[in-house]
Amino acid sequence: MQAKTPVTLRQRKSEIEITLRYLENQRHEMEDNLRWVGKAAYQSRVAFLNEIAGWYRAELAEINRTTPDSEPRSSDKSR
Repeated sequence: MQAKTPVTLRQRKSEIEITLRYLENQRHEMEDNLRWVGKAAYQSRVAFLNEIAGWYRAELAEINRTTPDSEPRSSDKSR
């Protein structure tokens, strides 16, 4: 596997965060449309969304473990 640069990892982290928000929105949409979706279809879709979100959360955790917080915020230093 090719080594990732901090910039590439930050970009990937941003993409993952966007994707996780999208998956959460999809889950809410499924909950809002329960009357049009059968119970089995709903459970299958939610399980699928949860599994995918789990993969992305694991990847995000790995990025967080491998990248130091090299960009301290100025407000953090003043506190």
